[in-house]
Amino acid sequence: MSYVPKNLDVFTAAFAGLMAGLVTDRQTLSALPDAEFSSISSTWAQAFDTVWGGQNTTAFDLLAIESLSSQSVSGRFPRSKNAADYVPLATSIANLILTGDSGFVSAGIIVPPTSVSGTTPGLAANETVELTPFIVLTDGNAYLLEYDACIASFDLDLGHDVVSNIIRNKVALRKAGGVTTIANAGSTVQTGEAGTGLFTITMSVGVAPDRVELVFATGAGKTARCNISANINLSAVPYI
Repeated sequence: MSYVPKNLDVFTAAFAGLMAGLVTDRQTLSALPDAEFSSISSTWAQAFDTVWGGQNTTAFDLLAIESLSSQSVSGRFPRSKNAADYVPLATSIANLILTGDSGFVSAGIIVPPTSVSGTTPGLAANETVELTPFIVLTDGNAYLLEYDACIASFDLDLGHDVVSNIIRNKVALRKAGGVTTIANAGSTVQTGEAGTGLFTITMSVGVAPDRVELVFATGAGKTARCNISANINLSAVPYI
């Protein structure tokens, strides 16, 4: 059975970085057939994605994964097709990146997530969940926040297989004096299979910490076990 990434962005960054490292390593380039580049890169990406464990990422995380994957190639790099051979190195790099995340926090620098996620257990109708990690903004900026959410669910009312729904929106925001304001809530675009029409994502401003809340709800009268993942695109423009 082929490998299914836990976080496709992480898998892709690790794959691209490792392939770049192999190509720029001239000794490896001359020693490996073309077909081996993809195979080894895929194996490394599988190992790193497994170690990362499906955690959400920031823009820093993805850049670091790609860069450090590329830099990891050396004369001692395993060049194996067994993912287990890469786990110690992948673990070391993942821990280094998480330390970098902590460094941003310590310096008071906010790096918003590139994706948020959540699940509902399907125990009752109208279940809700705030998608995490938190979307915290920096003071003194105007923002355009775009989210593109995909929901995979099992409808317990109908008892039928996994269904999916896509909810998209663009929202104008600003933050000043430590307080986030939704300037324009945008217009939601929603598509999906039968049984998903009640699904919603509502945006509001949360406290402790001040943040943009994205809350998913299955809807009144709908019981569904859902897995939600949303890509986040955040553009910031400072006030003059």
